[in-house]
Amino acid sequence: MDKIEIVAGLILFALAISRIIRKVVINRLLKQLYDAAYVQKDRETFRLLISSLQSQMTISEVSRNIMTLNAAIAWDDLETVKTTAGKLISTHLKDAEARTVYGRTIGYLCEKRDSQAIMFLEKMQEYFKGNNDMNIILMLYDIQLVYDIYIEKKAERRTDLIELAESAQEDNAKAVYQYRLAVLDHSLGNKEESRKELKKALENTDNARDRRKIERILEGEWDLL
Repeated sequence: MDKIEIVAGLILFALAISRIIRKVVINRLLKQLYDAAYVQKDRETFRLLISSLQSQMTISEVSRNIMTLNAAIAWDDLETVKTTAGKLISTHLKDAEARTVYGRTIGYLCEKRDSQAIMFLEKMQEYFKGNNDMNIILMLYDIQLVYDIYIEKKAERRTDLIELAESAQEDNAKAVYQYRLAVLDHSLGNKEESRKELKKALENTDNARDRRKIERILEGEWDLL
């Protein structure tokens, strides 16, 4: 083996070791970020980690902002959600990133009955204008449906929700539409109909967090709806 082969081998070995170390560092950092955001719910630690030099060197700015957006939604931090989402949509996003940002942001703002939901909805529609991907079309329909229920309180959407719930093949999907129907009924002053739909949703969902929320609403905490 000549010197060139030895040097080439050493370079390849060094590159392999570098990739392994980088992967270990990123995985450890992601675990720390997840723990701070969702387990400990320690906002200060999360913000220190996400803005650290290590994060800046290993995670793209868009990915860091999406992580911050998701954490802010989990913390129910409305202002951080709007600020971070606004920053994200002003940058170049890939389609998958745009779906995450717009979908999460609009869904959250609608649940908060925040008037800025329409601005993000319009920007999302402009971003995906002319896109014929069926998944995108279905996402746009669903986000519009959510907006019409939570913000516009359109009574005519009851028919759509009933049809969607009846045609859904999975129980969890049925529960989603039944819950939305409960939201709309309550907004329209039909509290008894809302209660009926909540009970149906409770029977169909297997999500522990959703079940507890619905149970609390049925126990009288209607402000959670």
